[in-house]
Amino acid sequence: MNGLSEIIRDEIKSNGPMRFKRFMELALYHPELGYYISKVRIGSKIKNPNDTYDFSTHPETYSPYYGAAFAKLMATIAQQLPEEVTIHEQGAGNGTLANDILDFIQDKHPSLYERLSYVITDISPLLRQKQEEKLAGHSHVLVQAGSALTTEIPPFTGFLITNELPDAFPVDLVVKAENSFRVVTVDERNGTFLPQWNIPAGEREMSYLGRGLYLPQVLPFELSRISSGQHGIANELIRVAVPINEDMLLWYARVTKNIQSGAVITTDYGRFEGGEILNAVSNDDRALRTFKDGNGDRLLMNPFIEVGERDMTSDVNFGLLVEVAKENGLNTHSFRREDEIMYHFSQKTMYSTFKTLIQPKGVTIPLF
Repeated sequence: MNGLSEIIRDEIKSNGPMRFKRFMELALYHPELGYYISKVRIGSKIKNPNDTYDFSTHPETYSPYYGAAFAKLMATIAQQLPEEVTIHEQGAGNGTLANDILDFIQDKHPSLYERLSYVITDISPLLRQKQEEKLAGHSHVLVQAGSALTTEIPPFTGFLITNELPDAFPVDLVVKAENSFRVVTVDERNGTFLPQWNIPAGEREMSYLGRGLYLPQVLPFELSRISSGQHGIANELIRVAVPINEDMLLWYARVTKNIQSGAVITTDYGRFEGGEILNAVSNDDRALRTFKDGNGDRLLMNPFIEVGERDMTSDVNFGLLVEVAKENGLNTHSFRREDEIMYHFSQKTMYSTFKTLIQPKGVTIPLF
């Protein structure tokens, strides 16, 4: 049991089993020992196969073409914007996406580059250092410490872009067990963390399930079909649980309210198909994922081991993002696979099931 596990154990002993959201919050964001604070490692299995990393991202793997594609999209939109344009990126990884965007704009659209500010907000001191080093050659760049959820963004004209940010907000988990919905909590026994599902889902959780169109398609949690050990329980849990990502909605409401004109561009994994949300409803899906040492084996995604030493993310409900943005005056231009965007603007192919949600305000984006 590492130091962070001991902190979690002590809190459970003092307060009783904790909600999964609190467990995930400590695992990822404990101010000294959380994964994103002290251990995060991002790489590319294609470009740098010998690097040591926990997970790869598409901006790293397909650099510089990935960033160039999104830069071309933003440059097209920016023709309709006034003089001062700001790009806000939250959760910017190693800074590769920002660098490739700025390289492209500087080279192909120098007049836009001169009136452009690029602001990165990141909670990780490790990643902020890499971002500052990567972007040292560009002017008008600010790398600031802060949580995407709580750092205030003043009203701005331009773009908010994120790559795999909403999936990293701590979430509650709800399961359907014995024909009723239960909230997942975490207990500790003899140095082992074990999930429990003894608390009935309340009005808040049921409202989220209904709003997100999860009902009635949630799969039952069938403990009888697996072994009773921690690993088996964890994998069945993350196969059928629904993530209740209220922080994502709070974040999106705040940032979409403050954009005056421009667009919000959100890339992540999750679903929003035909107005119907399909999330964690087949054996191939997972409500929650963990990664360490470049291993994304879905059979080894137990979130209750090596706490604070591995990434932990959940599927994104894009339909709810669309709903929140609409309340703040944003339209939905498109919801499409990111590989389509990269091919259209950079003529490069990639394999990806990740989706990109493009939501403009006060501008017109040509169909592509």
